[in-house]
Amino acid sequence: MTDENMTRLPIAITAFGDILYYRLLNEEGDDEVIEDVSFIDPHTSDTGALAWDAVDFFNDWCCDQDVINDFFVKSKVEAIQALKGPLAVDEMYFYTPALRLGGSDSVDSGDKGNAVVHLDILLNTALNG
Repeated sequence: MTDENMTRLPIAITAFGDILYYRLLNEEGDDEVIEDVSFIDPHTSDTGALAWDAVDFFNDWCCDQDVINDFFVKSKVEAIQALKGPLAVDEMYFYTPALRLGGSDSVDSGDKGNAVVHLDILLNTALNG
């Protein structure tokens, strides 16, 4: 049996590889559930809380048109999808070269590929950059 930390659980990634994760924020012994859904942007290491309740995250936050346009960058996803094609189940969109290596977040520098491989490259670049 492993001693895993179950207070942070990845729940999804966006088309551009933002990692969405659930956080249980309770202190041991708390009666009330305190939680949020947060993100980390693998291109820049930006982080933040998106919603303070998992149900609200899925039922309200993700459905908000401003969130779809701004956070999920709908127009950029559509533009890169038109150039590179739709994503397969294990793929994500990214920039070449990576933003950490001086790349641009323009549609022209967008590409797609294996999400696990690219997220690993971005992590190693962040840790060794």
